[in-house]
Amino acid sequence: MSVKAVTKTVNVSSAGLLKSGLTTDERTTVNNLTVTGMIDARDVKFMRDEMTVLDTLDLSAAQIVEYTGTAGTRSPYQSGTYVYPSSVMPQFSFYNENYSGKASLKSVKLPSGLSSIGEYAFCQCSGLTYIEMSQNITQIGQWSFAHCNSLSSLDLPATVTSIEEFAFYYCNFVSLILPTNLTSVGYAAFAQCSNLASITLPANLTSYGSYPFDACYNLRTVINLRTVPANIDYYTFYNLYMPSIKLLLPTSTAVSSYMEAYCWKDFDINLGYKVSAIANNNAYGSVSGINDSLYAN
Repeated sequence: MSVKAVTKTVNVSSAGLLKSGLTTDERTTVNNLTVTGMIDARDVKFMRDEMTVLDTLDLSAAQIVEYTGTAGTRSPYQSGTYVYPSSVMPQFSFYNENYSGKASLKSVKLPSGLSSIGEYAFCQCSGLTYIEMSQNITQIGQWSFAHCNSLSSLDLPATVTSIEEFAFYYCNFVSLILPTNLTSVGYAAFAQCSNLASITLPANLTSYGSYPFDACYNLRTVINLRTVPANIDYYTFYNLYMPSIKLLLPTSTAVSSYMEAYCWKDFDINLGYKVSAIANNNAYGSVSGINDSLYAN
Protein backbone atom coordinates (compact mmCIF):
# COMPACT_ATOMS: atom_id res chain seq x y z
CA MET A 1 0.00 0.00 0.00
CA SER A 2 1.52 3.31 -1.07
CA VAL A 3 1.91 6.11 1.45
CA LYS A 4 0.39 9.47 0.52
CA ALA A 5 3.08 12.07 -0.18
CA VAL A 6 3.01 15.04 2.14
CA THR A 7 5.34 17.61 0.59
CA LYS A 8 6.90 20.68 2.15
CA THR A 9 9.51 23.22 1.00
CA VAL A 10 11.29 25.25 3.66
CA ASN A 11 13.69 28.13 3.09
CA VAL A 12 15.98 28.52 6.10
CA SER A 13 17.20 32.09 6.42
CA SER A 14 19.48 31.37 9.37
CA ALA A 15 21.17 28.06 10.16
CA GLY A 16 19.67 26.18 13.08
CA LEU A 17 16.10 27.36 12.45
CA LEU A 18 14.74 24.65 10.15
CA LYS A 19 12.38 23.34 12.82
CA SER A 20 10.64 26.72 13.02
CA GLY A 21 9.53 26.23 9.42
CA LEU A 22 7.41 23.17 10.24
CA THR A 23 4.43 22.86 12.55
CA THR A 24 4.28 20.18 15.22
CA ASP A 25 1.96 18.10 13.02
CA GLU A 26 4.16 18.52 9.95
CA ARG A 27 7.16 17.10 11.81
CA THR A 28 5.40 13.73 11.93
CA THR A 29 3.51 13.84 8.62
CA VAL A 30 5.79 15.43 6.01
CA ASN A 31 7.62 12.67 4.14
CA ASN A 32 8.89 14.68 1.15
CA LEU A 33 10.99 17.67 2.20
CA THR A 34 12.90 20.24 0.15
CA VAL A 35 15.22 22.56 2.05
CA THR A 36 16.82 25.73 0.68
CA GLY A 37 18.95 28.36 2.37
CA MET A 38 21.56 27.87 5.09
CA ILE A 39 21.56 24.85 7.39
CA ASP A 40 23.98 23.26 9.84
CA ALA A 41 24.35 20.12 11.96
CA ARG A 42 21.50 21.17 14.25
CA ASP A 43 19.08 21.20 11.31
CA VAL A 44 20.29 17.80 10.13
CA LYS A 45 19.78 16.41 13.63
CA PHE A 46 16.23 17.78 13.61
CA MET A 47 15.46 15.98 10.33
CA ARG A 48 16.99 12.79 11.67
CA ASP A 49 15.33 12.69 15.07
CA GLU A 50 12.06 14.62 14.78
CA MET A 51 10.84 14.09 11.20
CA THR A 52 9.67 10.57 11.85
CA VAL A 53 8.34 9.61 8.39
CA LEU A 54 10.81 11.47 6.18
CA ASP A 55 11.62 9.39 3.10
CA THR A 56 12.49 11.90 0.34
CA LEU A 57 14.92 14.73 1.03
CA ASP A 58 16.15 17.38 -1.41
CA LEU A 59 19.05 19.48 -0.09
CA SER A 60 20.45 20.37 -3.52
CA ALA A 61 19.75 24.09 -3.06
CA ALA A 62 20.78 24.18 0.60
CA GLN A 63 24.16 25.32 1.91
CA ILE A 64 25.77 23.63 4.91
CA VAL A 65 27.56 26.17 7.08
CA GLU A 66 29.94 25.69 9.99
CA TYR A 67 28.54 25.03 13.44
CA THR A 68 30.43 24.79 16.72
CA GLY A 69 28.59 23.43 19.74
CA THR A 70 27.01 20.44 21.45
CA ALA A 71 23.62 20.38 19.68
CA GLY A 72 24.75 18.78 16.42
CA THR A 73 24.47 15.25 15.07
CA ARG A 74 27.22 13.60 17.08
CA SER A 75 26.17 11.12 19.74
CA PRO A 76 25.66 12.62 23.23
CA TYR A 77 28.07 9.94 24.42
CA GLN A 78 30.77 11.90 22.55
CA SER A 79 31.15 14.69 25.06
CA GLY A 80 32.39 18.20 24.49
CA THR A 81 32.03 20.93 21.93
CA TYR A 82 32.53 19.87 18.33
CA VAL A 83 33.25 21.85 15.16
CA TYR A 84 31.14 20.79 12.17
CA PRO A 85 32.88 22.21 9.07
CA SER A 86 31.06 24.03 6.31
CA SER A 87 30.37 22.18 3.03
CA VAL A 88 30.64 18.80 4.78
CA MET A 89 27.68 16.51 5.36
CA PRO A 90 27.87 16.24 9.16
CA GLN A 91 29.16 13.08 10.72
CA PHE A 92 26.33 10.87 12.06
CA SER A 93 23.87 12.87 9.92
CA PHE A 94 21.23 10.14 9.82
CA TYR A 95 22.82 7.63 12.20
CA ASN A 96 21.43 8.33 15.64
CA GLU A 97 22.58 8.09 19.24
CA ASN A 98 21.16 4.56 19.47
CA TYR A 99 23.53 3.53 16.68
CA SER A 100 20.84 2.91 14.09
CA GLY A 101 20.18 4.59 10.76
CA LYS A 102 17.04 6.38 9.65
CA ALA A 103 15.13 3.47 8.14
CA SER A 104 12.41 5.64 6.58
CA LEU A 105 14.87 7.52 4.36
CA LYS A 106 14.75 6.38 0.72
CA SER A 107 15.96 9.21 -1.52
CA VAL A 108 18.42 12.04 -0.87
CA LYS A 109 19.79 14.85 -3.04
CA LEU A 110 22.86 16.31 -1.35
CA PRO A 111 23.79 20.03 -1.43
CA SER A 112 25.39 21.08 -4.70
CA GLY A 113 28.30 22.75 -2.89
CA LEU A 114 29.16 19.76 -0.71
CA SER A 115 32.85 18.80 -0.66
CA SER A 116 32.83 15.80 1.66
CA ILE A 117 30.52 13.30 3.35
CA GLY A 118 31.26 12.86 7.03
CA GLU A 119 31.75 9.58 8.82
CA TYR A 120 28.66 7.47 9.53
CA ALA A 121 26.49 10.05 7.71
CA PHE A 122 24.04 7.49 6.27
CA CYS A 123 25.20 4.36 8.04
CA GLN A 124 22.45 1.73 8.40
CA CYS A 125 19.90 3.72 6.42
CA SER A 126 18.47 0.40 5.35
CA GLY A 127 15.74 1.84 3.11
CA LEU A 128 18.02 4.17 1.13
CA THR A 129 17.81 3.44 -2.60
CA TYR A 130 18.93 6.74 -4.17
CA ILE A 131 21.61 9.28 -3.34
CA GLU A 132 22.53 12.21 -5.62
CA MET A 133 25.96 13.79 -5.19
CA SER A 134 27.40 16.95 -6.69
CA GLN A 135 30.55 17.30 -8.79
CA ASN A 136 32.33 19.01 -5.88
CA ILE A 137 32.65 16.03 -3.56
CA THR A 138 36.20 14.76 -3.08
CA GLN A 139 35.93 12.49 -0.05
CA ILE A 140 33.51 9.79 1.08
CA GLY A 141 33.99 9.37 4.83
CA GLN A 142 34.40 6.16 6.79
CA TRP A 143 31.28 4.07 7.39
CA SER A 144 29.24 6.76 5.58
CA PHE A 145 27.01 4.31 3.67
CA ALA A 146 27.81 1.07 5.47
CA HIS A 147 24.88 -1.35 5.81
CA CYS A 148 22.76 0.58 3.30
CA ASN A 149 21.66 -2.77 1.98
CA SER A 150 18.94 -1.38 -0.30
CA LEU A 151 21.48 0.76 -2.14
CA SER A 152 22.07 -1.02 -5.44
CA SER A 153 22.83 1.92 -7.76
CA LEU A 154 25.05 4.95 -7.33
CA ASP A 155 26.83 7.65 -9.32
CA LEU A 156 30.07 8.81 -7.74
CA PRO A 157 31.34 12.15 -9.06
CA ALA A 158 34.63 12.12 -10.97
CA THR A 159 35.92 14.58 -8.37
CA VAL A 160 36.04 11.92 -5.64
CA THR A 161 39.67 11.15 -4.77
CA SER A 162 39.27 9.18 -1.54
CA ILE A 163 36.84 6.53 -0.34
CA GLU A 164 37.56 5.81 3.31
CA GLU A 165 37.34 2.66 5.38
CA PHE A 166 34.05 0.73 5.45
CA ALA A 167 32.40 3.50 3.37
CA PHE A 168 30.20 1.11 1.37
CA TYR A 169 30.48 -1.98 3.54
CA TYR A 170 27.57 -4.38 3.06
CA CYS A 171 25.84 -2.54 0.21
CA ASN A 172 23.94 -4.24 -2.61
CA PHE A 173 25.81 -3.15 -5.76
CA VAL A 174 25.89 -5.47 -8.77
CA SER A 175 28.33 -3.54 -10.97
CA LEU A 176 30.49 -0.60 -10.07
CA ILE A 177 32.64 1.91 -11.97
CA LEU A 178 34.87 3.89 -9.64
CA PRO A 179 35.43 7.59 -10.52
CA THR A 180 38.34 8.67 -12.68
CA ASN A 181 40.15 10.81 -10.11
CA LEU A 182 39.99 8.25 -7.31
CA THR A 183 43.44 7.61 -5.85
CA SER A 184 42.70 5.60 -2.71
CA VAL A 185 40.20 3.13 -1.27
CA GLY A 186 40.30 2.44 2.42
CA TYR A 187 40.15 -0.61 4.63
CA ALA A 188 37.12 -2.79 3.79
CA ALA A 189 35.60 0.04 1.73
CA PHE A 190 33.46 -2.36 -0.35
CA ALA A 191 33.78 -5.49 1.78
CA GLN A 192 30.80 -7.82 2.03
CA CYS A 193 29.14 -6.39 -1.11
CA SER A 194 28.27 -9.97 -1.90
CA ASN A 195 26.22 -9.21 -5.05
CA LEU A 196 29.01 -7.26 -6.72
CA ALA A 197 29.80 -9.02 -10.00
CA SER A 198 31.83 -6.41 -11.89
CA ILE A 199 34.05 -3.49 -10.91
CA THR A 200 36.07 -0.97 -12.90
CA LEU A 201 39.20 0.47 -11.29
CA PRO A 202 40.39 3.87 -12.62
CA ALA A 203 43.90 4.59 -13.86
CA ASN A 204 44.63 6.94 -10.94
CA LEU A 205 43.89 4.39 -8.23
CA THR A 206 47.21 3.50 -6.59
CA SER A 207 46.47 3.09 -2.88
CA TYR A 208 44.49 0.14 -1.51
CA GLY A 209 43.82 -0.39 2.17
CA SER A 210 43.48 -3.93 3.45
CA TYR A 211 40.33 -5.93 2.62
CA PRO A 212 38.62 -3.36 0.34
CA PHE A 213 36.85 -6.12 -1.65
CA ASP A 214 36.78 -8.82 1.01
CA ALA A 215 33.96 -11.33 0.64
CA CYS A 216 32.59 -9.89 -2.62
CA TYR A 217 31.80 -13.50 -3.45
CA ASN A 218 30.06 -12.93 -6.78
CA LEU A 219 32.87 -10.87 -8.29
CA ARG A 220 33.61 -12.23 -11.76
CA THR A 221 35.11 -9.27 -13.68
CA VAL A 222 37.67 -6.63 -12.72
CA ILE A 223 38.32 -3.97 -15.36
CA ASN A 224 41.53 -2.13 -14.54
CA LEU A 225 42.30 1.04 -16.52
CA ARG A 226 45.74 1.44 -14.96
CA THR A 227 48.56 0.26 -17.25
CA VAL A 228 51.19 0.02 -14.48
CA PRO A 229 50.15 -2.35 -11.67
CA ALA A 230 49.51 -0.72 -8.30
CA ASN A 231 50.80 -2.54 -5.25
CA ILE A 232 48.24 -4.87 -3.72
CA ASP A 233 48.43 -7.98 -1.56
CA TYR A 234 46.28 -11.02 -0.92
CA TYR A 235 44.14 -9.07 1.53
CA THR A 236 42.93 -6.75 -1.25
CA PHE A 237 40.64 -9.41 -2.72
CA TYR A 238 40.52 -11.51 0.42
CA ASN A 239 38.31 -14.60 0.48
CA LEU A 240 38.09 -14.63 -3.32
CA TYR A 241 39.49 -17.20 -5.75
CA MET A 242 41.33 -14.91 -8.14
CA PRO A 243 41.91 -17.44 -10.98
CA SER A 244 38.11 -17.47 -11.47
CA ILE A 245 37.95 -13.66 -11.85
CA LYS A 246 38.58 -12.12 -15.27
CA LEU A 247 40.98 -9.16 -15.20
CA LEU A 248 40.54 -6.92 -18.24
CA LEU A 249 43.35 -4.49 -19.13
CA PRO A 250 43.63 -1.58 -21.58
CA THR A 251 46.80 -2.50 -23.52
CA SER A 252 48.92 -5.50 -24.43
CA THR A 253 51.81 -3.88 -22.56
CA ALA A 254 49.65 -3.75 -19.44
CA VAL A 255 48.80 -7.43 -19.88
CA SER A 256 52.52 -8.27 -19.85
CA SER A 257 53.11 -6.15 -16.75
CA TYR A 258 50.21 -7.61 -14.77
CA MET A 259 51.27 -11.16 -15.63
CA GLU A 260 54.44 -10.48 -13.66
CA ALA A 261 52.89 -8.44 -10.83
CA TYR A 262 52.42 -9.79 -7.32
CA CYS A 263 48.82 -10.95 -6.75
CA TRP A 264 47.56 -9.44 -10.02
CA LYS A 265 49.16 -12.34 -11.89
CA ASP A 266 46.75 -14.75 -10.18
CA PHE A 267 43.73 -13.35 -12.02
CA ASP A 268 42.48 -14.63 -15.37
CA ILE A 269 44.18 -11.86 -17.34
CA ASN A 270 42.72 -10.64 -20.65
CA LEU A 271 43.05 -7.70 -23.01
CA GLY A 272 39.85 -5.62 -23.08
CA TYR A 273 39.74 -4.18 -26.56
CA LYS A 274 37.36 -1.30 -25.80
CA VAL A 275 38.27 -0.51 -22.21
CA SER A 276 38.88 3.11 -23.33
CA ALA A 277 35.13 3.48 -23.86
CA ILE A 278 34.74 3.53 -20.09
CA ALA A 279 37.69 5.83 -19.49
CA ASN A 280 36.31 8.38 -21.94
CA ASN A 281 32.77 8.25 -20.60
CA ASN A 282 33.39 8.40 -16.89
CA ALA A 283 32.29 11.84 -15.75
CA TYR A 284 30.68 9.90 -12.93
CA GLY A 285 31.41 6.51 -11.52
CA SER A 286 28.41 4.26 -11.83
CA VAL A 287 26.79 1.07 -10.70
CA SER A 288 24.22 1.09 -13.43
CA GLY A 289 25.67 -1.87 -15.26
CA ILE A 290 28.41 -2.77 -17.71
CA ASN A 291 28.02 -3.97 -21.27
CA ASP A 292 30.08 -7.16 -21.54
CA SER A 293 30.19 -6.81 -25.32
CA LEU A 294 32.80 -4.05 -24.87
CA TYR A 295 35.38 -6.54 -23.72
CA ALA A 296 37.35 -9.37 -25.19
CA ASN A 297 36.27 -12.86 -24.24
